[in-house]
Amino acid sequence: MKNYANTTNKTLAEQLLYGLLLCLILAVSAAAQAQQLSATVNREQLAMNESLTLTLRYMGNSNASPDLQALNKDFEVLSQSQSSQYRNFNGRIESYTDWIITLMPLSEGKLIIPSISLAGAKTEAIDITVTEEKGSPAINDSPVFLETDLEKTELFVQEQVKITYRLYFSVNIESLDRGEFNLNNVLIEELPELKYRKQIGGRQYTVVEFSYALFPQSSGTLDIPSMNWDTRLNRSNRRDIYSFGAGRYQVKRLQTEQKQLRVLAKPDSFPAQATWLPSTALTLEETWSEDPANITTGEPLTRTITLKAEGLNSSQLPNITENSPISDQANALKFYPEQPRLNDEKSAYGVNSFRVEKYAVVANQAGSVTIPAIRLPWWDVENQQIKYAEIPSRSISVAAGAAANEPQISALPPALVAQDSSAAISGKVANSDSYWRALAYTSLCASLIFVGLWLHSRNQLQNLKLGTQERQNKRSQKRKLKESQAYNAVKQACDTHDVAQIRRAMLQWLAIVEDDKPAQSFAPYMQRLSNPQLKAELQKLDAALYGQSSETSSFQALLSALESFRAERKQAAGEAQANPDLPPLYS
Repeated sequence: MKNYANTTNKTLAEQLLYGLLLCLILAVSAAAQAQQLSATVNREQLAMNESLTLTLRYMGNSNASPDLQALNKDFEVLSQSQSSQYRNFNGRIESYTDWIITLMPLSEGKLIIPSISLAGAKTEAIDITVTEEKGSPAINDSPVFLETDLEKTELFVQEQVKITYRLYFSVNIESLDRGEFNLNNVLIEELPELKYRKQIGGRQYTVVEFSYALFPQSSGTLDIPSMNWDTRLNRSNRRDIYSFGAGRYQVKRLQTEQKQLRVLAKPDSFPAQATWLPSTALTLEETWSEDPANITTGEPLTRTITLKAEGLNSSQLPNITENSPISDQANALKFYPEQPRLNDEKSAYGVNSFRVEKYAVVANQAGSVTIPAIRLPWWDVENQQIKYAEIPSRSISVAAGAAANEPQISALPPALVAQDSSAAISGKVANSDSYWRALAYTSLCASLIFVGLWLHSRNQLQNLKLGTQERQNKRSQKRKLKESQAYNAVKQACDTHDVAQIRRAMLQWLAIVEDDKPAQSFAPYMQRLSNPQLKAELQKLDAALYGQSSETSSFQALLSALESFRAERKQAAGEAQANPDLPPLYS
């Protein structure tokens, strides 16, 4: 008993020690995670007399400020702002501080934003490429004007071309209505907006780039028509985006430049049976869950093939192994494919896409097996020639598994055969009893199945009566979930202080509320929104995006208006449920 007690106490002491060590590790890990300093920029390539925005984020509490003296070597600091935020993330309180710095490069070439330190934490250095100054648009006295830039005028069918509309303004813009951008027989991908400053003729302009990636689907001449953009300018020289007085605004209509594209057909030299892939870079990669050299029969491995393409949409990428044999011996290896995963990455410079195919590979027999090469042709749009992305062939030696190494049962000697014969006679009675027992069990199971089917059919009749209501409830719950997720996305976007990201999140939320496709501006929703506070905050959001200053507010008023509107919707939904004759808030 004494030994047992000592053992128990020892075990409890060890558990307590392990628990304390675990808590210490978690505490150190949390502290290390809480005190992190990161640096990001909104652009890594720019021209002289153009600015970039550097954002420093410190996760944790600190009264100190980062030392920015090292930036003065290669950059001029145009402006700097600071904001602190506290948020509750999954029950955990987080705090962080952002420093938003606008920089103008002092020279061309390869520049470096050096590592910056704060409270023992350091950022990674960032490489910046500065080119010579682009040809400036015609200098005029207009405080706001528009420039249209087409990346190229000739391309192949389904090749990506980027069109950029640059909005220059030296005064405050309260709102902007760009309308819808549509082209027949063209796949259009809207790219993230880019905002910076540029000095033209001694005047400082804020520039916002609106870019689209175009993928013409047929050859011939493609006309990109001129479009009207309506801007609402603030007449006052004082920035005040929270006042909306009559007579303080001027509506100015801008017009984009008409452009024309010559779209070439697929060249005859490209293989006729292959998928047409015009790209700037295309690669194939292969990975295995384990080294295939160690494969044994019966044990599965996972083979992953990744296709990466620059300047292509994921919908253009082909089935990687569609025209390639996966094994030279059909019975030696079995491939079980998973659902392919497609992904598009959009940046201000264009679209990059990925296609990932996974296969479970099982060897059925030992021996040498060759997995053939995969060879995918694509068209290099920069060098105007055919190239091939390739995964080389691989020869593997399959080892026999444990089941294959089991010894075979040899023939029985005559004496044992005689003994087995006599045993078989005595076993017939037992087999007969087993037969009737199995028959009884089968009858019982059949009876239970019959009763189960009867109960199931009865429940089905009841479910038919409630099915319509349940489907409506499920649709309603699914819509509520999507709305809640979109609302959380707006809150998270507000934490980032990225006005463009907040605007995109708000447009996504409005599209879900209205059960419609996302629009490019708030204009389609303004007439339908019944909450004047929310409408006013949306106008302020546009003003913050297109305003001359890079400083941002906390957007708390926007969140308050949004919460008020959601409460109105919830109350209206409750009244509609209590009184079905009431019309819904949104049909």
